[in-house]
Amino acid sequence: MKSYKIGIDTGGTYTDAVVFDPVEKKVLKSVKALTSHGRLELGIVSALKELFQDKKAVYRVSDIGLVSLSTTLATNSLVEKKGADPGVVLIGFSDDMEQDPTSRIWYHRKDLEDSRGASLRR
Repeated sequence: MKSYKIGIDTGGTYTDAVVFDPVEKKVLKSVKALTSHGRLELGIVSALKELFQDKKAVYRVSDIGLVSLSTTLATNSLVEKKGADPGVVLIGFSDDMEQDPTSRIWYHRKDLEDSRGASLRR
């Protein structure tokens, strides 16, 4: 049995979803659904339904081994300096990660800065 991956990204206008075959290293299907602000699950469900409407698809729901969900809405909020002050939640990482020079994840507990040292506070 094959194990395919689904990637979903909720953006400002569209929610994109893809089915990816990691063995063949190719996208089998990609779809777009409108993002519903305040009800992001509507766009996600709509995109998922569209992925599985194709009766000729080589994948089925039971073939999916991973579903990954991301959003650009938080990134847009930071870049546009809109919304509440940002916070970072890391699950499964130790406190010393901020001192790891090889880590691409950065955070400061007292003052949040971007990678150039510029404050992200308003």
